[in-house]
Amino acid sequence: MRFSLSILISLVSILGVKAHEGHQGFYKLEIENGTLMLTAKLELPDLRKAVDDSETCAKDQDLNFCAGIWLMDQISVSIDGMVRSLTLESSLTEEGHLILTYSLGAEPLDFQQIDIQNTAFISSFEHYENVIEIELNNEQQGYKLTETRTSISHRPNSTK
Repeated sequence: MRFSLSILISLVSILGVKAHEGHQGFYKLEIENGTLMLTAKLELPDLRKAVDDSETCAKDQDLNFCAGIWLMDQISVSIDGMVRSLTLESSLTEEGHLILTYSLGAEPLDFQQIDIQNTAFISSFEHYENVIEIELNNEQQGYKLTETRTSISHRPNSTK
């Protein structure tokens, strides 16, 4: 029994490490109170390395604010060819992650296509994945961006 328990514990440990291998950032584009919002959930160690590598921030600068500004330079969102400006609304540190929330203006009521480019972290980490979830018009779609795919074009089902 003791041997079986130690094997089980070893397997769980190995599987736990495998489940968290790699580096990922998670983003969600959605409407909140009539405003288009982008929320990013990023691992703090990854963020510190990427910001340090970019030499964007001074050593004594607040990481939350600096990372929020840095990420704005890494992401571009266009709706029907019109670039939407990202405005940093909030930053929150929670359980080893920095959660950044941006507003992108009024809700797009009738659109044909959303284009998103995201190059965050790809120069600091090999095989980094930026996972984007778009939740608009009662539709939900996910995309994975990597060093070989840094942009997507999303079309709502009604226009496909």
